Amino acid sequence: MNRVMDGPVARAADPITSFEAGENPFARQRSEQVVLAALSSIDGPASDFEIESWVAIHRPELQLTSQRLRTARRQLEKKRVVVSAGIADRRSSTGRRALVWKMTERAA
Repeated sequence: MNRVMDGPVARAADPITSFEAGENPFARQRSEQVVLAALSSIDGPASDFEIESWVAIHRPELQLTSQRLRTARRQLEKKRVVVSAGIADRRSSTGRRALVWKMTERAA
């Protein structure tokens, strides 16, 4: 099934449900809003895993996956609402250092 969209929301081989989920602008906007809420609530820049932890604690009813949150953060980065603040000296669950993110003035 071919569909014309503003940007890729699913891979060509993905099931139709992936396209339908990606076409839902309210779900995409909600995901971006919760990432911004997390960044504004966490003291200082935050990594993707810290954003995910904040959402799991403060907004568990949304049931947002780590992939959905990373995608929302990436969309905010493309809009220049969120930028990298560098590599933090804190470790992810895999033991690796992580990039941390902060909001720009555009987030206001």
